[in-house]
Amino acid sequence: MMESLIKKGYLKSTVASLLSKMVTINKSRKNGRLILRNKNLLYRNLFFYLDLSFISIKLKMFNDSPYTKVNREERHFGFLFGSAVIHNHEFAQKVFDRYNSILGSDLDANFFDIYFEVAALRDYWRALGKTNENYSETHPKRRIVLDMILRKMGYDPDIIDHYGVFWTNGNIGNGKLWCPSEWNINELKKIPSTDKNLVSVRWCFNAKPDILIVSNTSCVFIEAKVESGGGRSNSGYDQLDIQEEISLLMKLLVPDFQKHNFYNSSLTLNDELRITGLKWREVIEDLSSTLGNKAGSIYVHKCLTELLRYYN
Repeated sequence: MMESLIKKGYLKSTVASLLSKMVTINKSRKNGRLILRNKNLLYRNLFFYLDLSFISIKLKMFNDSPYTKVNREERHFGFLFGSAVIHNHEFAQKVFDRYNSILGSDLDANFFDIYFEVAALRDYWRALGKTNENYSETHPKRRIVLDMILRKMGYDPDIIDHYGVFWTNGNIGNGKLWCPSEWNINELKKIPSTDKNLVSVRWCFNAKPDILIVSNTSCVFIEAKVESGGGRSNSGYDQLDIQEEISLLMKLLVPDFQKHNFYNSSLTLNDELRITGLKWREVIEDLSSTLGNKAGSIYVHKCLTELLRYYN
């Protein structure tokens, strides 16, 4: 049988050559059977070469499609969408007009900033400074920010001086004030709660909304989804609720955003989220009509059109 597979080309030449060196194949004049010498060596090595794709009759672990056709990563498509917004002015204005008509925002393709994987609260906390380099200056700034957050959540800021969860070493007054992203959830639950839960503040500092577009008076968060829905956990985390709280905290704490109106929206296949937004096929339509000879847009269009498989 081995000789037959080799003659018919079912074994790739490199593997067939190696197998031929491992065994000597002779035909018996009496009954035509194959006599395989060094059988133990053959069997030991055969299974190894099976893992190296030795059969050419298309028995593969995966199909032979290019990665473009099987990619399902939401961040990949979100980045592509953003890149087209950046380099294709006509496309950006079409998309912005769609969002403006849905949200009441005033996005303008002539003047905007766009951000991805937005960790603004953590970034601004980091910009307060490093306490190990200048404690006397950074510590008061951190204290002011935490006081504002606690008041907003209905808590007396003095709880900072009564619970170790707010301090890096757990020793009240002797350590550094933690960034809220580092607060221990179990320790937070020991604090008598108001109608608002401090655990959500921790999530706000940990979350990273997919896309933020800032233009004129508008800040539009866009949650981009392909196959997944809004994130949730058994501990009470709800991605869309947290996104709204992030907007409130940014408007409260960041001077550059205090005069902006925040909108939470989406980019999904068929409006699967409870927040209103655009559909991928609408974005693809707008990109198709604005391609021109723009190499970047042509590439993005090639990738995004693969999402149409979800509509078939």
